Amino acid sequence: MPEEYIPSLDGNLTYLDKDTFIQRWDPRTKIVTCISLVFLISAVKNPKNIVLICLFLLGIVLFMGLEFKDLIKRTSLLFPFLIFMGIPILFGQGIPISNERKEIVILLAFKSLSSLYLMFIMFFTQPMWEFLGALSFLKIPNSVMSIIFLSWRYVFILGNRLRDMFKGLYSRGFKLKFSKATFNVMGQIVGGMLIKSIDTSDTVYNAMLLRGFDNKIPVSRPRDIGLMDLLKSSISIILLILVLIIERW
Repeated sequence: MPEEYIPSLDGNLTYLDKDTFIQRWDPRTKIVTCISLVFLISAVKNPKNIVLICLFLLGIVLFMGLEFKDLIKRTSLLFPFLIFMGIPILFGQGIPISNERKEIVILLAFKSLSSLYLMFIMFFTQPMWEFLGALSFLKIPNSVMSIIFLSWRYVFILGNRLRDMFKGLYSRGFKLKFSKATFNVMGQIVGGMLIKSIDTSDTVYNAMLLRGFDNKIPVSRPRDIGLMDLLKSSISIILLILVLIIERW
């Protein structure tokens, strides 16, 4: 069985190691800015404006080093949700389709894509440990940060276990198809993974307690926020606010 048919988490959190103004942006201000822009984008009412914003963000994502084929691959995960949400809106009141419903679908699709591109900018432009360290300095509770740190670490371990299970199944002639036997096997795999995950989490937590874990994972102090970091955040937010003001003029 070709390895591309075996579930894997490899490369899903790729760090785009390229020297651009996005990668040089302080993670703390970048996180706050991207989340703020998502909320501001949700307030855009003009389809032309949201299309232009989405294309601008698409250009930034490509500029920061994400290859076009990887962009399509990651963005395609959003398409089924857009289709399932868009079709009822378009055809919910029958044919002909009104311009109002078309505008709603355009706004929905391009707001979703714009928000996704902002998440790409937020997640893929620094190593994951820097991103998590930035979250810890944004006054997120220690217990939440511990959950995020440990989940990020052990989801890859569980993913590798799942990959090994599928390799073993395929080496024994297993074929993934729509049948009762396949569903039985998949159910056993899911059940086994759930039990093993619970057992692993208990073992890891008890081991951490024995080593003095106090629900706080230490992180190194990030560099000071510079003037350029503040300028990037300010310009991004102000430009979008101006778009909203002009839209309502």
